[in-house]
Amino acid sequence: MIESLIFRKDLKPLERWLSMLFDHLFFCMLIVPLTPGLGQNPDSINRELDLIIGIILYGLYLNKDFLNGQSLAKRLTGQIILHRKTQQPANAVRCVLRNSTIFLFPLEILVVYFSPSRRIGDLLANTQVLRVEKSPPLSWKREWEQFRPLNVVLALFLAAILAYVIPPVLFEIYALLFLY
Repeated sequence: MIESLIFRKDLKPLERWLSMLFDHLFFCMLIVPLTPGLGQNPDSINRELDLIIGIILYGLYLNKDFLNGQSLAKRLTGQIILHRKTQQPANAVRCVLRNSTIFLFPLEILVVYFSPSRRIGDLLANTQVLRVEKSPPLSWKREWEQFRPLNVVLALFLAAILAYVIPPVLFEIYALLFLY
């Protein structure tokens, strides 16, 4: 299927911003209602459950582009994430790596202004976003049938590690900068 696609490098910053914003808002609307009171329960069993739920939700966010290198917004706007070396859709592990920079979202918006096809996460994962024909509405069904679950298992494992490591590191940086 990828052989029949024609990639164009004429992405404009506004197109990328709309796609990034739509993805971010979509996942926030999906995740935030599932997290009221997350982490506020002093009971150790519930704290562990909160941690597991948080890791799963963060993992879902990091895996938003796993199916053929396209999230819902990228499908709607005709964009695709490609591995720069092979020019094939980015696999789930690369998508997790590129999405792990979510905590830099405001900076990512600025970077996209100067480089619409590559944001900081793309530099980390060696990927790029190019314009492609918009996917037909039900194309994800065909892609799902050809999908290899091992990629997502590896990506979820990586996402779990990142979800466990990144927030405490960010808190430490915040604490060093603003609390001491």
